[in-house]
Amino acid sequence: MRKILIASVLISAFLLPSALLAQKKNGNSCVNCHKNIPKDTFIGENYMKWRTSVHSAAGITCDRCHGGNPEKRTRQEAHLGVYNSSNSKSKVFYKNVPRTCGVCHTMEYKAFRTSVHYEELQSKGLGPNCVSCHGGKAASIVTPDEMSEICTRCHNPRKQIDPNVPTQAYHALYLMLLTRDLLDWAEDFYKLSSSTGKKREARKLLDNAHQELDEAIASWHTFDVRKILRLTHSAVEKAKKARQALK
Repeated sequence: MRKILIASVLISAFLLPSALLAQKKNGNSCVNCHKNIPKDTFIGENYMKWRTSVHSAAGITCDRCHGGNPEKRTRQEAHLGVYNSSNSKSKVFYKNVPRTCGVCHTMEYKAFRTSVHYEELQSKGLGPNCVSCHGGKAASIVTPDEMSEICTRCHNPRKQIDPNVPTQAYHALYLMLLTRDLLDWAEDFYKLSSSTGKKREARKLLDNAHQELDEAIASWHTFDVRKILRLTHSAVEKAKKARQALK
């Protein structure tokens, strides 16, 4: 799953418009200016977080998320269209963050829009957005332990929001990672097997298991934990059956 999500960021780097490609030659005024701001300031600190991030490595610069024009050289011109994050016009206003991230992360955005979290965020201004789990400038893929801790911020007895969710989310994410390893293991047995008849049966089981795991991964941002667990459990059983068929 980690490879899939990181790949979606890297692929987006190849979809940059021609104006951004020109910046490689002329330089990006956002980056050129912000890198000189003292590191103990708000902007300077955020620049440092971005500089070491996967977004930086993929060529995703300030303007892609905040707006502005990195081809302009004056501060006023470069900041045209940039709003404070507390302004509802801002691309990084808390309700607008999913749509902004969704420009590149289309699969995740499509899934998130079907979730109760998205509904609460848009209707009541409550609930998480992308930054809540992945961070902003230094975005990262969440581990099972981190997922449990993040969910606990809202899902706890004090707030009276289903306190079982953090444990369920931990197991669902952990099981997806484990299922991927199990499928890789089963694929190794498949390659080593010399029985044509058994390989046909195993291939069908493994293909179905991969499809179910892919669906579980795609469904993650719907936060439908029951569906994710059902799909991953089914994928595990098919991988086991494929392994048995190859004995």
